[in-house]
Amino acid sequence: LLYPETRRYVKTIITLATPHAAFPYAFDSTVQRFYSYIQKKEAETMAAAEDDESESEGDGAELIVSISAGLRDELIPPHSCNLGRINGVSGLAADLMSPCTAEGSGGRVDVSLGMDHKAISWCHNVLSAVRRIIYANVAAAAASDSPNDVLGRVRRMPQDMQLNTDTGYDKAVKNEEALMVHSHGYFKTLAIQTTMPYRLWELVVLHFLSATVQAGFGIMTRQRGILVSCRFLIILPLPLACVFVSMFPLEWATIASTTVLAYVACLLYIAILHGVIPFISWLWSWLRDRRRKHQGHVDGQRTLVLLLWSTSVIASASFMFLYHLVKRDEVILNWKAAIAVIFWSCVVFTSGVLLSLAARTDDQGSDPVPTMKADELRTASTSGDRPSPRSNVSYLQMVAAVLGPTIPFAVAGKVAYALSLVSTGGQKDDEVFATWESEQWEGRGLMRLLQHDLVRCIVFLLVLNMMLLMARSSK
Repeated sequence: LLYPETRRYVKTIITLATPHAAFPYAFDSTVQRFYSYIQKKEAETMAAAEDDESESEGDGAELIVSISAGLRDELIPPHSCNLGRINGVSGLAADLMSPCTAEGSGGRVDVSLGMDHKAISWCHNVLSAVRRIIYANVAAAAASDSPNDVLGRVRRMPQDMQLNTDTGYDKAVKNEEALMVHSHGYFKTLAIQTTMPYRLWELVVLHFLSATVQAGFGIMTRQRGILVSCRFLIILPLPLACVFVSMFPLEWATIASTTVLAYVACLLYIAILHGVIPFISWLWSWLRDRRRKHQGHVDGQRTLVLLLWSTSVIASASFMFLYHLVKRDEVILNWKAAIAVIFWSCVVFTSGVLLSLAARTDDQGSDPVPTMKADELRTASTSGDRPSPRSNVSYLQMVAAVLGPTIPFAVAGKVAYALSLVSTGGQKDDEVFATWESEQWEGRGLMRLLQHDLVRCIVFLLVLNMMLLMARSSK
């Protein structure tokens, strides 16, 4: 897709443990958009190939063979390796290999659940199957009168891969899941599937949803104690899991496993809001008392912002250039490198702002320990409910608990991308991606400026920081 001049020479693509149907790590919106673009172009290519069955030009669609590592793959779920196209064949690695005998099992055939993500690239049994597929594909193309007949090769490929044509890929995955339940039991299987690293995206989204619900309730009702969060821990996971499954119909996300993840997400929010943030607030109060600086509220705010921004720029630029100098990469200074440094500075600055919000314990003043009026304390005492000034958290801290774990995952891919733009090699690799991005954002003026991914992120982070700082300085 990115190199159309060389595509006509590629007739067969074999992928190992590669996601095709869905990308389980789509934290970055650009990655998700690029992934959707690939699927859209592949569908258009196959529609054109169906209309032109002869493919006389020799530049038709490629034959794609997808081999999944199976349920033991901790990074890529087998459901995402399903091609679902007429120009592709999908199969499980366990189906390509002969059954193995477990050592010490008395000669009984062990239940094969595939292999981990790294093993599929060096496993001899899988590589032997790949060689067999390549040889059969080349031999069939040489013996055929129409070597570019992709659909004909697709019909022959299951036989060459020694796959059971009566069982589709989806059914094969379900059979493997049933074997896993039979071998390990339902609850152990649920624990294994829930703790797979490819469920991390779901955990982050569930945390954001659960934290937004709890923070919104706390801000509207001003009930922000830990007991309120514990109530949500009981009633929120199951409804949240149902909403998530309906919003994101992932084939590997069941109601049971998603409910467990939602429960963990609620626990994570409680740990951050009532554990990490109070510690940060206490530490900030201790440092402030030691320094004993008597400044006005507004002047102190401006000084803090200027100091934090200057520190972010200097630290970001120093680290980025020092990183490439240590790696002995050729460093370059141009507008792309400047945008990359500004983006890193915005990320560091946002992290500092969120930490400053976590250090605030009241909604109005700068005093981290809110006081109670005498009549309020007397009323609470006579009612038998004596609240502590430290029992509740401020709404700014609730905002920090929502955004704190979410922002790092949202910008992680762009942080690595921006780091590469400081080097000559990184900018050379970026040329193809920049061309694709400019095609997606055709226009002039402001649209032309916003066609760069990092520029859009800088604008978003600046607006977010302005809103957070305004909320922090409001009384």
